[in-house]
Order: sequence, then C-alpha cells, then structure tokens
Amino acid sequence: MAASKPYDIVIFGASGFTGKYVPVVVACVESGCDYLDICGDPDFMERMEASHHAKAVENGSLSDKRIVGNFGTYESAVLGVANANKLAELGCSRPRRPRPTIPGPAPSKGSIIENQK
Repeated sequence: MAASKPYDIVIFGASGFTGKYVPVVVACVESGCDYLDICGDPDFMERMEASHHAKAVENGSLSDKRIVGNFGTYESAVLGVANANKLAELGCSRPRRPRPTIPGPAPSKGSIIENQK
C-alpha cells in the first residue's frame, strides 16, 4: 500500500545503532520512495550512499534539488572529524561522479556590515 502513495522518510542512523536501519533504507530504495533523507553518523551516510546510490537513482528516490540541514549536523561534524580516516577510505572506494548543479541564479551575498570604530 505504501508503494502506491507518495511518501517522505527521514532515517537518522545514530552512533552504534546504524545496523538496524539498513533494512529500512533498502526497502525505501527498492520501493522508489519519493524522498529519502539519510542523516546521522558520517560513516553511516557514506556506507548507505556507497551501497544504494545507483538503485536510488534508478528508482527515482534521489533529489538533486534539495539541500537539507538540521541541528544534528553539529554532532555529525564532530563524529566526522573523529572518524576522518574511515571516511577517507570509503570516499576513495567509490567511483567519482559529477557534482550536481543547483538550478537558478546564485543568491546575492547581501550587504557588508562594518563595525563602528
């Protein structure tokens, strides 16, 4: 039933518990979930992308027009620095692909605010 309706899913792979979310990621990618946001530990995100990116593209579960940020980004950054060596290995093990382009003009940089002396 879920496969016949549009749905969005966010999966947060918290440290130490990432293994139990893999079947959920696989089911979402296989069914062609409209939007799948995988966040959490950088190694979890890298492993999921390395394993499931091609199938997500094939089934239409990939959005190259959205940029999402949240409070968990800080914790992910800390864990990313702590596991930098593992992330480098994962990054080198995947084939290179072109960076996505964001449609439309670049946003203005805004005015410069100078402090009073």
